[in-house]
Amino acid sequence: MNQGKNSSGAGASSYSGPVVDEQVYIIYGDEDFYGENVRTDAQGNYQFVGLAKGKYRVFTYSIDTLSSNLTLKQVETSIEISKNKEVVTASDLNVVL
Repeated sequence: MNQGKNSSGAGASSYSGPVVDEQVYIIYGDEDFYGENVRTDAQGNYQFVGLAKGKYRVFTYSIDTLSSNLTLKQVETSIEISKNKEVVTASDLNVVL
């Protein structure tokens, strides 16, 4: 569950690595609004603890380098927990800040 910074595109810095203290959100099942949010640690990692079986969407925000005014876009990945006490690792959320 690592959140990395992408160094390409307008407005991006030359640094590429973990993003510290960024908010990451989780959406439970088919809900339209996030249910919880956490911040990344010094290594860009985050975790949501105590999730039940089901499908979830995890997201954060990134600068949209394809937009002329560099607006924010949602960067998202999906996970599914299929059994109790299962630990699932989400794919990286690559962002431009």
